[in-house]
Amino acid sequence: MKFKGLRVIIVFEGRDAAGKGGTIKALTERVSPRVFRLVAPARTRPDREKSQMYIQRYMQHFPCGGSSDL
Repeated sequence: MKFKGLRVIIVFEGRDAAGKGGTIKALTERVSPRVFRLVAPARTRPDREKSQMYIQRYMQHFPCGGSSDL
């Protein structure tokens, strides 16, 4: 991935106290903050988002094709 310049998006979903926070912390403490971005949406979803697929909450944070943004 590094040599080809590919990007990876990891989305964690699960119940409270399922271990998501510990896993995220273990991953992010080993990575330079210059090469990743952590996004945590609000716990409550607006009515519009309740009728959409869960992944759509994160789509606005995905980089555009060809952009150099994280």
